[in-house]
Amino acid sequence: MSPLVFMTLAYIAGISLTRCWFENSCFTLVFLGFLFLFGLWTYCLRLAAPFTLVLLGVFILGGFLHAFASLLPNQDLLYFAEEEVVIVATVIEEPYRQEERTAYSLQVESLEHKGERYFPGGKVQLYLYHGEEDDTAAYHLYGEKIRVEGKLREPSSRRNPGGFDYRFFLRGRGIDAYMNVQPSQVESLGDGKPNLIYAAAFSLRRQMAAAIGRQLPSPQDNLLTGILFGQRHDLPEELEANFRAAGLSHLLAVSGLHVGLIASLLLALFQRLHWQRNTVLFLCIILIFSYALLTGMRPSTIRAAIMVSLTLGALILGRQAHLPSALALAALLTLIYNPLLLFTPGFQLSYAAVLSLFYLTPQLEKKFKLPMKLPFLLPPEAGKLFYATLAVQLGTAPLVVYHFGQLSLIAILVNLLALPVITFVVGLGLSASLVSFISFSLSSFIQLANLPLLTYLLYLARLGELPFAYLELYFSWPMALLIYLLLFLFAGGAALIKTALSGYMENKPHLRVVDFLSSKIAFYFFLFTAVIFLWSSIFFPANRNLEVVFLDVGQGDAVFVSTPCGIEILIDGGGSPAYLGEDVAGTGSRVLLPFLRHRGVKELDILFISHPHEDHFGGLFHILGELSVKMLLTSVDRGDSPYYEELLQLAGEQGVEHRYLTAGDRLRFRSGVEMHVLGPPSPLFQVTGSDINNNSLVLRLDYGETSFLFTGDIEEAAIRELLKYEETLLPSSVLKIPHHGAYNPSLADFLERVAPETAVIPVGTNYFGHPHPETLSVLEEAGVSYYRTDIHGAVLLKSDGQRVIYQTMLD
Repeated sequence: MSPLVFMTLAYIAGISLTRCWFENSCFTLVFLGFLFLFGLWTYCLRLAAPFTLVLLGVFILGGFLHAFASLLPNQDLLYFAEEEVVIVATVIEEPYRQEERTAYSLQVESLEHKGERYFPGGKVQLYLYHGEEDDTAAYHLYGEKIRVEGKLREPSSRRNPGGFDYRFFLRGRGIDAYMNVQPSQVESLGDGKPNLIYAAAFSLRRQMAAAIGRQLPSPQDNLLTGILFGQRHDLPEELEANFRAAGLSHLLAVSGLHVGLIASLLLALFQRLHWQRNTVLFLCIILIFSYALLTGMRPSTIRAAIMVSLTLGALILGRQAHLPSALALAALLTLIYNPLLLFTPGFQLSYAAVLSLFYLTPQLEKKFKLPMKLPFLLPPEAGKLFYATLAVQLGTAPLVVYHFGQLSLIAILVNLLALPVITFVVGLGLSASLVSFISFSLSSFIQLANLPLLTYLLYLARLGELPFAYLELYFSWPMALLIYLLLFLFAGGAALIKTALSGYMENKPHLRVVDFLSSKIAFYFFLFTAVIFLWSSIFFPANRNLEVVFLDVGQGDAVFVSTPCGIEILIDGGGSPAYLGEDVAGTGSRVLLPFLRHRGVKELDILFISHPHEDHFGGLFHILGELSVKMLLTSVDRGDSPYYEELLQLAGEQGVEHRYLTAGDRLRFRSGVEMHVLGPPSPLFQVTGSDINNNSLVLRLDYGETSFLFTGDIEEAAIRELLKYEETLLPSSVLKIPHHGAYNPSLADFLERVAPETAVIPVGTNYFGHPHPETLSVLEEAGVSYYRTDIHGAVLLKSDGQRVIYQTMLD
């Protein structure tokens, strides 16, 4: 095997080690131990010379240091985080326009704060909010210098399990901070000093996209722009979802398919001109990288451009291209350019597809023969296309499921119908776009031939709307690795290792483990393990611990509970109050659904709503729309929010059983878990100043010797009523502080009766001063440790019935 492959793998190991270092120091030690033992094993068995091991160690260290440096933000810039500043910066990438905002990547030239001017450098992601219908907002182009006033913000890391790590995402693009502004806060200062090559490429792409927009109707114009340049932000969300469900998303991400087609078209064109062979090949390499530049140099495009160029370069030198070396070099150069691309879905899917295409396809052709009648019905190329499509789908499926939680069941069929057409779509679309600079009429005529093909692709994508088109499936990265191990063995990976070690195998019986790995017994062993792993919830459904997760939903409440017997409960769902003018239900799509999918929850047994305020129920619209809910339990007080009535109506339409709770009710679950309802009383509170808050559900969850008290947004009147209860009803191990930590004169007495070990304050950025300083002071005086979701992120608690173990997403 090529040394370049091992060097690239070592570099990847170093980058992966960096991610472990930042996220899980314990796993870092395991990873380091594995690398050390592997190096010791290869040295003791003389599988590698000491110099080779040192060289691999250098590549591991190089990958680690490079990724480590890439993850460190510009502290000079972040010194001004959460401060009002004025920056002068240059737009360094093509803007990304969405419905209500446009995203700009800026290189900071200077910063003004409180009358002083600084030069911190660094990059800022600017979000310019212009409204969905506002097309008059200034559109700033690549290379333009602008002046921006606003608050500089530091991006947050992952705050909830399964959540989005915004800080890591921006650092992957070299960005340190972000700003949210309105058009009135941005002023153009004219042209800056752009990279002339990038400026020419972006200008050319804009003109070509504009020509497509004038020649084709919507959404065919947006589809062609997505196919040719990977620009899919103008595609309707439902159409993009259809492409994903049908397994056609790869058509909208410029990759080896596109670059290979363009290389073939260029070679065919130049050969007809009867130019010198090496001149044609060299010109093709230049044009391929020009196309990669035109599409924005995405990971899949860079990989494809490097591999095709290496193949053409080998022809120029009269040598045969070596696929593993070409693929390794492409990966190494891409990761040297930006090591954090390793963790992006685009990078992973691109290389998984190529490896599957070249190594799985021959094995599929060999071991699974098509029915004898098919060759008479279809041309030979159809069989090859079937095996290639099947190989790519198998090779990318684990990553697709891991990243997107979706597995297309019609992908193979739809791709067989789509791939023969995409050749003509790319050829006609690119030709027409280039001809538009010479003759717009001729270009329009060429695009007219493309219209039925694009419409055909749209109809294929709409097959994703079929009820059986895709399966929602979620599993962890260990499961994905196990499946890839199976695919590796199926593709003959162990045989490759055996061949590579053939010179070392003689007279070394302890290396016969490679013989085992290359056998059918090993394949079926790992297959059986994967099946057990995948269906472990069926074979081992019991969970010995009670889990309680206080999710970070900003200024709101959302608590997930999983009982030892597998009952899944959600208490409140966060949301934004309507008076703020924000999306009331946004928390559901941003926080709740990603978390529940991460947990593999497809059905909620019980959904509690403590009281009808948007910051407690807003996110539940998405829950009822996406998941099955068996039972809805609420307070009798329905409040006056029209959104709450809409939510209850939606629950009724979904067939969810709805019951009201009052003090004295009790719910019993298996495994000794009980839920006591301590509030609201009957009759309800009236004329207390905040009846809706005081009529919140108050729930105490008991498991063994541990208990959790959930208090909604109760205020003094409700707390005074609780203090009248028997002394045995209130004591709890964990207390959710009422009303996001608002001031309450009865809190000290309440803490004395509850006597919690720990308290949790669900709170976010707000205008009410939550948590109140007096609340924090009372907690400290009572000796109660506490967690705040605005500081610690999600708070994860586990109880075995004897004690509670605490963990937070942020330190």
